[in-house]
Amino acid sequence: MTEAKTRETPDPATSDELTGLLNRTGLEPLAEYRFRLSDRTRVPVTLVFLRLTPPGEASAELLVEVAEVIRGATREADLSARLDEGFCVLLAGNATGAEAAVLSRIVEGLAEHNARSDRPVPLSLAIGTAAYEPGNRRSLDQVLEEAATGMRDQGPGTAAPS
Repeated sequence: MTEAKTRETPDPATSDELTGLLNRTGLEPLAEYRFRLSDRTRVPVTLVFLRLTPPGEASAELLVEVAEVIRGATREADLSARLDEGFCVLLAGNATGAEAAVLSRIVEGLAEHNARSDRPVPLSLAIGTAAYEPGNRRSLDQVLEEAATGMRDQGPGTAAPS
């Protein structure tokens, strides 16, 4: 099954039932593949980690809304997943410049979503990024942890991380 196909017809074993994004089971082998490809091609892989702010239990509706913002901000070849602790996106190919563009589109998507929403509290995300450097041999969890450590809030009136 191709990565693009995963987005079109979610497999219940590898996709989040609620959002249709990949789940951890679906993401881990694809991330490992991207990391090994990075080692061979010497091209870093960028991971974007997103978490609802303030943290707490999110309704199913809210999680679906976040997934829609992510889908609208990412490219078809990017891998988007819902994890227990938040959402993540592995950017495809040489992500030089793509990271800033995707982060900008996420912030714009949040602003557009909040402008259309009648929700009393606007949707807000903390966003962090990390790079898997070729030859580093780190796990997905290690790269996620690095991204989570550098998180910044992205809500109404804030700018994307640089």
